[in-house]
Formats: sequence, C-alpha cells, structure tokens
Amino acid sequence: MSNDPKAIGLIAYSQLLLDQASFRNFIDRFLDDEDTTNIVIFHQNIEELLEAFYQSYKVIEAGGGLVLNSQNYLLVIRRLDRWDLPKGKIETDENVEEAALREVEEECGVSGLRIIRRLPTSYHFYEGRKQRILKLSHWFLMHYGGNQKLVPQTEEDITQAFWAKTNEIEKLTTDTFSNLIDLFQIAINESEKKLQ
Repeated sequence: MSNDPKAIGLIAYSQLLLDQASFRNFIDRFLDDEDTTNIVIFHQNIEELLEAFYQSYKVIEAGGGLVLNSQNYLLVIRRLDRWDLPKGKIETDENVEEAALREVEEECGVSGLRIIRRLPTSYHFYEGRKQRILKLSHWFLMHYGGNQKLVPQTEEDITQAFWAKTNEIEKLTTDTFSNLIDLFQIAINESEKKLQ
C-alpha cells in the first residue's frame, strides 16, 4: 500500500474503488487469480485505505524480529518449505515489542535479544477456515550478542534456524514470501553498514 505515486511503477490494472463492496470484490479477484502475485494499491489517504482493509478482513497482528548477531549475520528460519523470519501473534497481555521478543525467543531458542528500532509493518493475506485474514506483522531490528545454539520450534512448522551471512541473504529471497523481500534487503543494508 502506498500514497506515493512513484511506488506504483508500471500500472497493469487500476480501478476506482467507490465503496466497501467494490473494494472487497477487487481484493477477492486478486486473491483468486493464481497468475497475479503482487499488486500496488494507491490511495491519497493511507489511513482510509487501511480502514477499508480492516473492515473487509479479520485482522491478526503479529510481532517479529530481523535479528543480527555480533558477526552481522541474519537469523533466518525455514517454515513450511520457505525461508522466513521469526514472528508470531501478539497475545492479549503484551505489546508489540514484547510479542516480537517472545516470538523470536520461542521460535529460535535464544534469549537476551535487544530491540534497536522499529521497521516497516508487512501485510499478508491468507485464507482462514471461515474467512480471509489480513495479518499485520510489526517488525523490529534486533541485536543478539550471545552464543546459544539455535533450536527451531518444530511445533510451529519450523524445520531449520540458522545465521545467514550477508552474501547468503539475497539468495534466500528467491524462496521466501514476497512481503518479506524488503525486510531481507534491510538486513543486507544493515549488515553492510555495520561491516564498514
């Protein structure tokens, strides 16, 4: 989602979204079309656009970490046969920062993480049992200074957790979720910044 016309690039399809029903139909057509993998929706008011999404889908919020260690390697997991970053649902008794730290700890078996700063939120649509879901993942750049052995949380379908070197990160983007590619690029930039 964007309010910046430059973010659109080449416009393959556009539609004036007049009301909630036409907006929902537009998104449903996109989600049902197996040939379309990405769309950019432009709207002059991001808050209004987000509100339309929130009204059309069940919203689930999650917290996650883009974690760099002392060698500037990125913590990466393998979940459901894709490269991923540790994240999970925010529980009712915690804020987004607490959820992000807890989820990284649980999914990778590490503790002693430190949040550096907040990163952009990612948006992910998927089909639930009875309705479509909009998942907002709040991301944080984190630092890990320890040396604990990584332990993937297998009950969350995580089969692997490892530290990826800077030159390995870009290769992982060929087998990850499209909404995470920008975060992997942030990891590359942060890692290179610290190496200089």
